[in-house]
Amino acid sequence: MLKLNVLSSGSCGNCYIMESADKYIVVDVGLPLYRVKEFIQFNEDKGIDLYLTHEHTDHIAGIKPFLNKFKPNVYTSEGTAVELHSKGISCEHFYILDPSKIYSMKEYEVYPFKIAHDGRQPFGYRFNFNKISVGFATDLGFVSKDVLGGITGCDCVILESNYEDELLINGSYPYHLKKRVMSSKGHLSNKEALNVVSQIFSKGLKKLFFGHISEENNSYDLIEKYVDFCKNNFAIEAGYFKQMTPVKGLELDA
Repeated sequence: MLKLNVLSSGSCGNCYIMESADKYIVVDVGLPLYRVKEFIQFNEDKGIDLYLTHEHTDHIAGIKPFLNKFKPNVYTSEGTAVELHSKGISCEHFYILDPSKIYSMKEYEVYPFKIAHDGRQPFGYRFNFNKISVGFATDLGFVSKDVLGGITGCDCVILESNYEDELLINGSYPYHLKKRVMSSKGHLSNKEALNVVSQIFSKGLKKLFFGHISEENNSYDLIEKYVDFCKNNFAIEAGYFKQMTPVKGLELDA
C-alpha cells in the first residue's frame, strides 16, 4: 500500500514523503531535520530516494543534515544542483535528471517535467507505481504543456493553489512581490488551479490535493469551497494541505 505523508506545504517549508513497502520517496526537504524526525521514524530496512524540485529555501532548508543523517539517493535537475553547489552543498553523488524522460527505478518510474518558476531549473514530478501514478506540480506561474503532460492521467495530483486574486491585489504585499507572485514564473492562483482540474479530471484523476496555499493571500474557507466544487462537479476525492500542519498516512491506492 502506498501512503503519503505531508510534513508541510507552503512558503514556511515543503516536505512530502511517499512510503511503499520497501522505499521512502521524499519530495523536497524544506524543514529542519528535527521536525522531519519528529514526524516520521524512517525504517532503516527501507531505502530513501530524495527528489528536489528547486533550490528555494522553503524546499531545501533541511537538506544538509538530512543528507548527512540518511544518505539518500538524490535526484534533481542540473540547474538545481548548480545552485545547491553554490550554497555549499556537495552534489558530487547527485543523480541529474533530464526533463521529459522516464526513468525506471526498482519499484517505480519517475518522469520529471519542466515548470515555470523563478528557480534555476525547477521540476515537477510524476511517479508511476504498479497500481497508481502520483503527480506533484507546485511553485509554478502557469500550467504549460509540459505540466499538463506530466499530470494528465495521474490517479492522484498534488497541485498548487497559492492565492486568490482579489486577496493578493488588495493585500499587504509590496507591489514588486505581488507582481512576482502573479507573474508567469510565480505561483498558481485558485482559479488557475481549478481550470487545470477541469482539464484533467476526466483522464483518470481520482484524488486531488491543493497545496502551497498562502496564508497571507488566500483563505482556507475559500479553498474548502474550491474543494467542494471539485467533489460535486468532477466527482473526485479532493482535499488540501495547510502550512505547518502535518498529515500522516494518506492511503493513495485505497
